[in-house]
Formats: sequence, structure tokens, C-alpha cells
Amino acid sequence: IVEIDNQKLWLLNKAVLTHYDYVADKLIKQYDLSKWEPHQVIIDGGKIWLISAKDGQLYGLNLN
Repeated sequence: IVEIDNQKLWLLNKAVLTHYDYVADKLIKQYDLSKWEPHQVIIDGGKIWLISAKDGQLYGLNLN
């Protein structure tokens, strides 16, 4: 689990980041991050910040 609030959940499973509404029991969106081989992921508003296990670099990706 990357982030959770009282309605929605961000979950990282291998290289797939999933945004899920567990109150409505529905998938919002999935993001394939395999290109970056994420080691650590942080959700910050409209951005995904991740550290790549491939090259150790920090990447900021827009969610839109």
C-alpha cells in the first residue's frame, strides 16, 4: 500500500500502480511503471514520484 484515505487506495504490486476506490468497489486507474522498475513510490497530488531500481534516479510523472 502506497497511500490510503477514507475512500481510495493506491497500491503498488510489482511494477503496476493501482488507484482503487474501495468504498464503491471499483478500479479507478492502473499505471504500468515497469519502464522505470520502481523501488519506492510516493503519490503527491497529481504526481507520482519514484526511485528507479534500474538506475537509482528520481522520476516525477504526471498522473494526467
